[in-house]
Amino acid sequence: MAAVVVQSVFAGSGQIAATPSLTWALIWALILPLIVGMCTHRLVSRSLSPMRCLAAKGDQTAFGIVHLSLSGSIPTEVQPLVDALRDVSSKHEETVAAVRSIYTDLNHDLRTPLHTLALQTEVTLIAPRSAEEYEALLRSNLEEFARLATATDRTLQALRELALRRHES
Repeated sequence: MAAVVVQSVFAGSGQIAATPSLTWALIWALILPLIVGMCTHRLVSRSLSPMRCLAAKGDQTAFGIVHLSLSGSIPTEVQPLVDALRDVSSKHEETVAAVRSIYTDLNHDLRTPLHTLALQTEVTLIAPRSAEEYEALLRSNLEEFARLATATDRTLQALRELALRRHES
């Protein structure tokens, strides 16, 4: 079939089409690149399987659980990429831990003074008070505001340090 196609293509030059060895050479010239291409595709596909495994592990990781672990042998060509991804993963874990710590501190340090201020004000407003009692409430509120300012300063400082660490790395 292929010989017929090649012969019909070269039918105009009778001498080329009449040579059977040249016809087969042309057929092999068309078939061999296809075979080489398919073999190359299979070889490249097999050699990139660790990359697909790495991508699948990346898809399976959840936020906050980012530890990358690859089992099995890793080709030497891919090892620098895997090492770089592990470094990024560990830095990300450190950042997430720092953010959680800041959140915990912020949650306690800001909510407690706010609740204290609200509760003292509500209790004071329930019944009429003397000027001295109002003054005591205002002094107490001033202390709580100072605690809030300190907590805010500490939180902002922690966030600045976190941002600086992130820029440095």
